[in-house]
Amino acid sequence: MKTIAIHVFIAEKTLKIVQQYIKNLTKNNNRSSSKAERALGALLKNQQFKRHTVIYAASGLRFDVDIISHDKQIWIEYDGPFHILKVYSEHKLEKTKLRDMTEENEAIKRNVLLIRVDNIKYSLEEQITFINQQISKWDKITGKLVKLY
Repeated sequence: MKTIAIHVFIAEKTLKIVQQYIKNLTKNNNRSSSKAERALGALLKNQQFKRHTVIYAASGLRFDVDIISHDKQIWIEYDGPFHILKVYSEHKLEKTKLRDMTEENEAIKRNVLLIRVDNIKYSLEEQITFINQQISKWDKITGKLVKLY
């Protein structure tokens, strides 16, 4: 009888751990982000931006936009080395570049301002300055892609 009770207790504990894990995955859209991305997101939060929003293209392709304005008209992609260089021998850089290009086309089609930032080359201050300059220059009507690379 004790053995059955122990097995039930372990099964219940395991279920709770799995449920919490699933809840955490759902909470952050299955995405992890770098410290630098979290720092940029925190700095932009007071400008009504939030992190990790899933957008679906008409084709059904799913994009997880790194940082997005509350009205979803400004997307910020925080590109690290995986978007720019072949990081290791099996890294499918061309696939990443194709996906980035598809996202760029989707943004322009939706009349969104898409800002891509190289998160290695530029300081956080330079990134914020560039982002704010691009937002102030944008006509809010035409889709546009700008890069800080």
